[in-house]
Amino acid sequence: MRLRYSLIIGILILIVIGLTAQFSYAQTRPFKSSHTPSFKLFENVRIFDGISEQLSAPSNVLVVANKIQTISTASIPTPTEISVTRINGGGRVLMPGLINAHTHVFMETTPVEKLLSPDTPTEALFQQAQKNATAMLMRGFTSARDMAGPVFELKKAIDSGKVVGPRIWPSGA
Repeated sequence: MRLRYSLIIGILILIVIGLTAQFSYAQTRPFKSSHTPSFKLFENVRIFDGISEQLSAPSNVLVVANKIQTISTASIPTPTEISVTRINGGGRVLMPGLINAHTHVFMETTPVEKLLSPDTPTEALFQQAQKNATAMLMRGFTSARDMAGPVFELKKAIDSGKVVGPRIWPSGA
């Protein structure tokens, strides 16, 4: 009886270790480059923050390495020695990125027949997934939780900058 409990506990520990390893891989930080971080300055935008019912007064937003660094209604000074991409919002609305908490990047627009066909090359499916990821980002989704899809390689490609797409948290199989 004692051996049976030890065996069951051992199996449970192995399962937890396996799940933890997969989860930690899915949450790895994006690829860090040795290049200078990108600077983007959004000027003359009205901000929807998702909390207030009102838009902000015309504001400026400085984004450094894809993270908001400064929000101000006054002009934001930028270093002259660093290249800054300036985007004039013309009074338009700037809002936080959307999060898709349940998506299937590989299966969203690919017909089931094509997914199941042995004649469909894996590369064609990956290219369609890349297009889906880029389209998702262009619709405003900056983060996505992919459910049960084979998106680990796509996540790596996005994180390294080879593919344009949202941050992906894959669940795996």
